[in-house]
Amino acid sequence: MKLNPISRRAAIMAMAMFLCTASLCEAATYYVNAALGNDANSGTSRQSPFRTLERASALSLKPGDQVLLAAGQKFAGELAYEGLAGDAGHPIVISSYLTAAPGGEDRATIDAKGCLAGVCLKNCAHVEIGNLVITANAGGIKSEPAAKQGMRCGMLIEADEPGKYEGFSVTNVVVKDVFF
Repeated sequence: MKLNPISRRAAIMAMAMFLCTASLCEAATYYVNAALGNDANSGTSRQSPFRTLERASALSLKPGDQVLLAAGQKFAGELAYEGLAGDAGHPIVISSYLTAAPGGEDRATIDAKGCLAGVCLKNCAHVEIGNLVITANAGGIKSEPAAKQGMRCGMLIEADEPGKYEGFSVTNVVVKDVFF
Protein backbone atom coordinates (compact mmCIF):
# COMPACT_ATOMS: atom_id res chain seq x y z
CA MET A 1 0.00 0.00 0.00
CA LYS A 2 1.47 3.33 -1.06
CA LEU A 3 0.77 6.37 1.11
CA ASN A 4 0.32 9.82 -0.33
CA PRO A 5 2.76 12.48 1.00
CA ILE A 6 0.25 13.87 3.52
CA SER A 7 -0.58 10.42 4.89
CA ARG A 8 3.12 9.56 5.07
CA ARG A 9 3.86 12.73 7.07
CA ALA A 10 0.94 11.98 9.39
CA ALA A 11 2.23 8.43 9.89
CA ILE A 12 5.76 9.72 10.64
CA MET A 13 4.38 12.31 13.09
CA ALA A 14 2.26 9.65 14.81
CA MET A 15 5.28 7.36 15.14
CA ALA A 16 7.44 10.21 16.52
CA MET A 17 4.75 11.11 19.07
CA PHE A 18 4.47 7.44 20.07
CA LEU A 19 8.22 7.13 20.57
CA CYS A 20 8.37 10.34 22.62
CA THR A 21 5.42 9.24 24.74
CA ALA A 22 6.91 5.77 25.20
CA SER A 23 10.18 7.22 26.50
CA LEU A 24 8.25 9.37 29.01
CA CYS A 25 6.26 6.35 30.18
CA GLU A 26 9.50 4.55 30.97
CA ALA A 27 10.65 7.28 33.37
CA ALA A 28 10.40 6.20 36.99
CA THR A 29 10.02 8.03 40.29
CA TYR A 30 11.85 6.56 43.27
CA TYR A 31 10.96 7.51 46.84
CA VAL A 32 13.29 7.43 49.85
CA ASN A 33 11.87 7.68 53.38
CA ALA A 34 14.28 7.27 56.30
CA ALA A 35 11.46 6.64 58.79
CA LEU A 36 9.14 4.32 56.86
CA GLY A 37 11.30 2.89 54.10
CA ASN A 38 12.95 -0.46 53.56
CA ASP A 39 15.77 -1.01 51.08
CA ALA A 40 14.14 -4.29 50.03
CA ASN A 41 11.14 -2.29 48.71
CA SER A 42 10.72 -1.35 45.05
CA GLY A 43 11.03 2.35 45.94
CA THR A 44 8.56 3.23 43.17
CA SER A 45 5.72 4.44 45.39
CA ARG A 46 5.26 6.46 48.56
CA GLN A 47 3.88 3.29 50.15
CA SER A 48 7.03 1.25 49.40
CA PRO A 49 9.98 3.67 49.58
CA PHE A 50 13.65 2.89 50.00
CA ARG A 51 15.20 3.74 53.36
CA THR A 52 18.77 4.82 52.59
CA LEU A 53 20.75 7.03 50.26
CA GLU A 54 23.06 4.08 49.66
CA ARG A 55 20.19 2.12 48.08
CA ALA A 56 19.08 5.14 46.03
CA SER A 57 22.66 5.61 44.82
CA ALA A 58 22.66 2.07 43.43
CA LEU A 59 19.89 2.91 40.92
CA SER A 60 20.63 2.99 37.20
CA LEU A 61 18.71 6.14 36.37
CA LYS A 62 17.43 7.00 32.89
CA PRO A 63 16.28 10.29 31.33
CA GLY A 64 13.23 11.64 33.16
CA ASP A 65 13.75 9.50 36.29
CA GLN A 66 13.37 11.14 39.70
CA VAL A 67 14.83 10.37 43.12
CA LEU A 68 12.70 12.04 45.79
CA LEU A 69 13.61 12.20 49.48
CA ALA A 70 10.90 12.61 52.15
CA ALA A 71 10.74 16.24 53.26
CA GLY A 72 11.42 16.92 56.92
CA GLN A 73 13.64 13.87 57.32
CA LYS A 74 17.39 13.55 57.75
CA PHE A 75 19.33 11.08 55.60
CA ALA A 76 22.83 10.01 56.59
CA GLY A 77 25.45 9.56 53.89
CA GLU A 78 25.61 10.75 50.31
CA LEU A 79 23.85 10.39 46.99
CA ALA A 80 26.61 9.40 44.58
CA TYR A 81 26.11 8.75 40.88
CA GLU A 82 28.48 8.17 38.01
CA GLY A 83 27.60 8.37 34.33
CA LEU A 84 24.00 9.57 34.67
CA ALA A 85 22.69 10.80 31.35
CA GLY A 86 19.42 12.66 31.35
CA ASP A 87 18.67 14.78 28.31
CA ALA A 88 17.60 18.37 27.76
CA GLY A 89 13.90 17.49 27.59
CA HIS A 90 14.01 14.81 30.28
CA PRO A 91 16.56 15.62 32.99
CA ILE A 92 17.15 13.33 35.94
CA VAL A 93 15.71 14.99 39.07
CA ILE A 94 16.97 14.73 42.65
CA SER A 95 14.64 16.54 45.06
CA SER A 96 12.26 16.26 48.04
CA TYR A 97 8.64 15.21 48.22
CA LEU A 98 6.12 16.43 50.76
CA THR A 99 4.84 13.95 53.31
CA ALA A 100 1.52 14.02 55.14
CA ALA A 101 2.99 15.76 58.20
CA PRO A 102 1.26 19.16 58.43
CA GLY A 103 3.43 22.22 58.93
CA GLY A 104 6.62 20.26 58.43
CA GLU A 105 9.79 21.17 56.60
CA ASP A 106 9.43 21.25 52.82
CA ARG A 107 12.94 19.90 52.17
CA ALA A 108 14.82 16.74 53.07
CA THR A 109 18.23 17.03 54.75
CA ILE A 110 21.27 15.07 53.67
CA ASP A 111 23.77 14.76 56.53
CA ALA A 112 27.01 13.91 54.75
CA LYS A 113 29.07 13.57 57.92
CA GLY A 114 32.10 11.46 57.04
CA CYS A 115 31.50 11.77 53.28
CA LEU A 116 33.16 13.89 50.61
CA ALA A 117 29.84 15.56 49.68
CA GLY A 118 26.10 15.19 50.16
CA VAL A 119 25.52 14.87 46.42
CA CYS A 120 28.31 13.62 44.13
CA LEU A 121 27.84 13.54 40.37
CA LYS A 122 30.69 12.21 38.26
CA ASN A 123 30.62 12.26 34.46
CA CYS A 124 26.91 13.08 34.40
CA ALA A 125 24.69 15.31 32.26
CA HIS A 126 21.27 16.93 32.50
CA VAL A 127 20.62 16.56 36.22
CA GLU A 128 18.39 18.86 38.29
CA ILE A 129 18.97 19.10 42.03
CA GLY A 130 16.46 20.97 44.14
CA ASN A 131 14.65 21.41 47.44
CA LEU A 132 17.35 19.94 49.70
CA VAL A 133 19.39 20.93 52.73
CA ILE A 134 22.93 19.53 52.82
CA THR A 135 25.14 19.48 55.91
CA ALA A 136 28.43 17.74 56.68
CA ASN A 137 29.65 18.85 60.04
CA ALA A 138 32.82 17.01 61.00
CA GLY A 139 33.55 13.33 61.10
CA GLY A 140 36.56 13.08 58.79
CA ILE A 141 36.16 11.57 55.35
CA LYS A 142 35.74 7.84 54.93
CA SER A 143 37.25 5.93 52.02
CA GLU A 144 38.18 8.70 49.60
CA PRO A 145 41.39 8.89 47.55
CA ALA A 146 44.24 10.74 49.22
CA ALA A 147 43.89 13.60 46.71
CA LYS A 148 40.41 14.35 48.04
CA GLN A 149 41.05 13.81 51.76
CA GLY A 150 41.52 17.54 52.35
CA MET A 151 38.30 18.48 50.60
CA ARG A 152 34.67 18.49 51.70
CA CYS A 153 31.71 20.09 49.91
CA GLY A 154 27.94 20.07 49.92
CA MET A 155 27.70 19.12 46.25
CA LEU A 156 30.42 17.92 43.93
CA ILE A 157 29.98 17.79 40.17
CA GLU A 158 33.08 16.51 38.43
CA ALA A 159 34.24 15.01 35.15
CA ASP A 160 37.37 12.94 34.74
CA GLU A 161 36.74 11.52 31.28
CA PRO A 162 36.27 13.26 27.92
CA GLY A 163 32.63 13.92 27.16
CA LYS A 164 29.87 16.49 27.04
CA TYR A 165 28.71 17.14 30.59
CA GLU A 166 26.10 19.89 30.64
CA GLY A 167 22.58 20.74 31.70
CA PHE A 168 22.92 20.98 35.48
CA SER A 169 20.39 22.93 37.52
CA VAL A 170 20.50 23.60 41.27
CA THR A 171 17.51 25.36 42.86
CA ASN A 172 16.33 25.89 46.43
CA VAL A 173 19.29 24.01 47.91
CA VAL A 174 20.83 25.14 51.20
CA VAL A 175 24.37 23.99 51.95
CA LYS A 176 25.41 24.76 55.53
CA ASP A 177 27.77 23.66 58.29
CA VAL A 178 30.15 21.84 55.96
CA PHE A 179 33.48 21.43 57.74
CA PHE A 180 35.96 18.85 59.12
